[in-house]
Amino acid sequence: MKNVIYGIMLTVIGILIVLIVITINGRMTRQKESTDALGQAVETTVENTMEQDNYTINDNKEFVADFLQNLLLQVENDSDVEVNIAGIDYKKGLLSVNVVEHFTHPSGKDAELSYSTTVVMEQSDADHYYTVNFYNVDGEVYKSYQLCTGSKVTEPYIPDVPGKTFVGWKDADGNEVDIDSVKVSGDMELFASYS
Repeated sequence: MKNVIYGIMLTVIGILIVLIVITINGRMTRQKESTDALGQAVETTVENTMEQDNYTINDNKEFVADFLQNLLLQVENDSDVEVNIAGIDYKKGLLSVNVVEHFTHPSGKDAELSYSTTVVMEQSDADHYYTVNFYNVDGEVYKSYQLCTGSKVTEPYIPDVPGKTFVGWKDADGNEVDIDSVKVSGDMELFASYS
């Protein structure tokens, strides 16, 4: 009789542990899916508004409607979603939202997740993008950037060469280049220099 009671208790504890794991896993999965969907919807809406010539939005209401449409296309679950617009400016490409998602756990308990995101897109007046390649000591490209005209060049992580000390960057003619003062005006090739 004692063993039967222990067996029943262990079974109940096992079932509770399984339910807790399922609930936690379900919540984490739903949180990741919802956060990804929100981020994708906001970025898609703002990018479409700011970067496509044939895509027009005339006011903030259209901007919100387009965002909601993109969000609904991204969300693939059966929860109720409450969207609060915290900040919006369609001309500047600003969209800040807070989303509250109401759902039911597999255990039957009601729950909610809340997450926020903000995207600010700057329209670039640059007509041209140039390639800036950084080469390692072997002459192979290890970092490449596509930057618009007038952008500041960001120095990548310096490649480590055992037994050598990094001195700086040189252009194709062997002249030293001060990365902090370089602005993009054309394609560039920069070579790591060591002593």
